[in-house]
Amino acid sequence: MRRFRPRRNDRTVSRDRDPIRATPRPARPHDATCLRDRFDVPSDIAYFDTAAYGLMSHDCRKALEQATVLLSRPWLSVKERAAEAAEFVRATIGALIRRPAADVALVRSVSAGIAVALRTVPIASGERILRLAGDHPSITLQCERRAREAGGVVVVAPDPGPGAWAASIFAALGPDEHPAVAAILLTPLFWTNGKTVAIRDVVDSLRARGDGRKTAIVIDATHGAGVVDDMFADLNPDFVVFPAFKWLLGPVGLAFLVAAPRRQTGEPSDLNGFNALTGHDGGLVAFRGGAARYDMGERDSPSHLLHAAAALKLLATFDRQASLARLQELADAVAGIARRCGYACTGGGPGAPHIIGLTLPGNADPSRTALALRERGVFASVRGTSVRLSLYLHNDWNDIDRFEQALTDLNVEDRATDTLQVDLQHRAKIWRRS
Repeated sequence: MRRFRPRRNDRTVSRDRDPIRATPRPARPHDATCLRDRFDVPSDIAYFDTAAYGLMSHDCRKALEQATVLLSRPWLSVKERAAEAAEFVRATIGALIRRPAADVALVRSVSAGIAVALRTVPIASGERILRLAGDHPSITLQCERRAREAGGVVVVAPDPGPGAWAASIFAALGPDEHPAVAAILLTPLFWTNGKTVAIRDVVDSLRARGDGRKTAIVIDATHGAGVVDDMFADLNPDFVVFPAFKWLLGPVGLAFLVAAPRRQTGEPSDLNGFNALTGHDGGLVAFRGGAARYDMGERDSPSHLLHAAAALKLLATFDRQASLARLQELADAVAGIARRCGYACTGGGPGAPHIIGLTLPGNADPSRTALALRERGVFASVRGTSVRLSLYLHNDWNDIDRFEQALTDLNVEDRATDTLQVDLQHRAKIWRRS
């Protein structure tokens, strides 16, 4: 596999040397919200992969260095600093989705949070757990395990293709007389391509059903938290789960489980000194109050918590509305370029501009496109049948230019290959006739 090496005369590196972009773009109203200088992204790299790993800011790198000092000199109040950071992170995450700090638990991963949520939900034999087809393994595997334990049934809402997820979910729910739905797992944006899921419509419809009022609503906000919190924050779900390391710019290995007060009486799956009170003999006396009863063991990791706290402080300085408007401008440009080059686009729509899925006609293998983009300095992921581009505040118009040039070059190469194949086929026919 060829490695990407920036070329000196690569016309996408500098607008001044680019004959296509010789005239600078006019200033946009929201250009000031670009925060590329807060991250370590070279000018010849277009990083459209925040959904895989959020970038580490310069502030977060400094926080990690401070954590390293604390760990190398633990007598410097390491326990106190970590505990203080844990409560700051808990309160800030609660404020992000308009819930009190007492509703937030610090867990190790999204899958761990989903496991706690499903374990807390009573599921009678034959009752259903509903999930989306093709959902992330963090969801699907936990659903299967909980259904096996409880004698429940996993029901899968099929991929709606070009249709709406809500219609597929309603069809999977069936009429009221079907077995009760003990839990439904939803997401505001599908993880492979950014397609929106009308979770508000689904939740309203479910709660209007005869059996729907007792259904636990579990929202995986992995691809929404930090950008489109308004899509789920006021739905009063039973649980919301999301990680720190994507658009929240925090560390890998830390996630958040937000539990409604009505769901704060379950038994945690991870029993430890952070979520339980013990007696002199070490026996359990009681679990801590609120969602902290679900906190993970070894919670007070300075490297995790100081990194997360620095990231959340940085996010608090962003103008959310202006940033969303700017992301929408960039997403519209990406989608327009992709469509002109023959790709179908999913996601990136109004209100949720940060994920776009590109697919070729006939659902052709996206791996070749992703590899070709990477060789040209454009970084994205393959998820399902899509090349997934995920945008954030570091992306700028030079990234858009680089993406356009890369996709255009790829199309030129494809047309040249097609022409060669046609020519070879024609020559083969002539040879056979002779």
